[in-house]
Amino acid sequence: MAILALSFAPAWGQDGAADASPTETPALIPWFPGTAHGQTFSEGSVTALAEHLASKPFVPDPPVPQELIDLDYDAYRKIAWKPEMSLWRYLDAPIQAELMHRGDILRNKVQINTVQDGKVVTLAFNRDLFEYRGEVVGLPVDAGVDYAGMKLLGSLPGQEYLQEFFAFAGASYFRGISAGQVYGLSSRALAIDIGTPRVEEFPIVRALWLQRPEVDAKTARVWAILDSHAVAGAYRFDITPGDPTTCEVRATLFFRHVPTKVAVAPASSMFLWGDGFENLKQDDRPEVHDSDGLLVHAGEEAADKPTGPTEWTFRALGQQSYPSVSGNGFGSIRGFGLLQRDRDPARYADPETRYEDRPSLWCTPLPLDPYGTGPGAAGFNGTEDPNWDAVPNVWAGGTVELLEYPTDFEGFDNIAAWWVPTVKPTVGEPFPMAYTLTFLSGDPPEHALGKAAAWTRSVDPDDPESTRLTVDFVGVPEDVATTLRVSTRGGPHSDTATTPMADGTIRVTLSVKPDGDGPVTVEVTLFPKSSGQRGESPSADDDPEGVQSAPPGELSSGPLSETWRFLCPPRL
Repeated sequence: MAILALSFAPAWGQDGAADASPTETPALIPWFPGTAHGQTFSEGSVTALAEHLASKPFVPDPPVPQELIDLDYDAYRKIAWKPEMSLWRYLDAPIQAELMHRGDILRNKVQINTVQDGKVVTLAFNRDLFEYRGEVVGLPVDAGVDYAGMKLLGSLPGQEYLQEFFAFAGASYFRGISAGQVYGLSSRALAIDIGTPRVEEFPIVRALWLQRPEVDAKTARVWAILDSHAVAGAYRFDITPGDPTTCEVRATLFFRHVPTKVAVAPASSMFLWGDGFENLKQDDRPEVHDSDGLLVHAGEEAADKPTGPTEWTFRALGQQSYPSVSGNGFGSIRGFGLLQRDRDPARYADPETRYEDRPSLWCTPLPLDPYGTGPGAAGFNGTEDPNWDAVPNVWAGGTVELLEYPTDFEGFDNIAAWWVPTVKPTVGEPFPMAYTLTFLSGDPPEHALGKAAAWTRSVDPDDPESTRLTVDFVGVPEDVATTLRVSTRGGPHSDTATTPMADGTIRVTLSVKPDGDGPVTVEVTLFPKSSGQRGESPSADDDPEGVQSAPPGELSSGPLSETWRFLCPPRL
């Protein structure tokens, strides 16, 4: 199936030119030759297209021309968009866009469309929009190359000129930044069979539609068609640049078959070394990572107590010597995401990469409703007034999973996190979802408990087979005496202690000893010490299985800190 088939049928005349009356709105981008305009657009059309695609066999992308495959990374980067050709620049619009050139790095062919007043303009590929420098000056480029994605430019606080703040590029990957940040981790529209023995399936974006911004627009609206062997889907992205930048995602999926795993709101990042892990001997940088932890906010929301009881868990990232997939199930989820918590430039000592300015990515579930669902809201499942209580809710129970893959190359994303809903899709039936992604600095503002700011591990001087862990919590009230809840799996813990530091930090120390060759899962939480309570920890050190955390919704409302979780390797 050619990518052109994804556009809404244009009204072509006998001579191959688009029919248009003199009174119709002219093409939005005058310098794009061969554009088709005048096609009617609606969100229902995008959903109908996704449903139609899902009823047919999947057709792979057309191959990338060989001359582009032969380009190495440095050569490909010498193909650059001409800034003066940005979409809507001639209108001085507050949201503008640049298109991305297909190549060996970005192989997927993406049809780019714009939308104005309910009409579509499909943008034909034009090599004159790009600058070819160095060895690519004479590169033979024709219409078979096409576009590979899109960058959005807008106003970020503190910036005098429009700045790139969001990009769609590569399969279904996209990423964003807030004011003062540089690109780091990426999000994806969907992941199929990730972290399973099966070969992972990477859905691709077939087409994008970008709404022409109004003169006072604060938000960019983009629609997308997703396609893969297992699924086709209609997406709507409402992206607002700022401090922070937010992206509201609403989608309806249609499955060709039910895969082993459907991963919702997946994010990819990189962790090479940092707290708890030594750096490579030939590198003097103390830390190298785009993210240092996975934060989860879970718990039921009661009508009489909308802010609790809930549980915050911070899973410190690391590397095992093998691909590791871990997960925790929750009856409900309020938010999760990969964080770059450490923002101190001295911890990275690398002003060029600016790891301290890489964004955290926080996912917040949204309810489905007929007024905000986006694609499919009108006429969802063939009815104008659907029973929304009967629509599958992907956030009503599931598992947050984390993948950690060994690597020694900082250009490789070896970390991924996602949500696996308990509810399963049904072939032929719509599978909707809605959530907000926030690209922010550090933690989400609603996380008000004490936080693990730093952690180390070393050989226990009293037992070479044990590991000594130190965790520093900040943000804990200084006038409250603390006690510990410690839990371990894979080996017992001992010698737990808390020490208030002069700067207000609460330092926790403990030792863990693995039962075998596998890692030890450690959980540490600070609680207020009740009157008459003895000892530093209510858990029993002689219990090799440790003490399990209470299920979400059954926790005390009194923890002083998040739960710090760590997969401690059996040896340094």
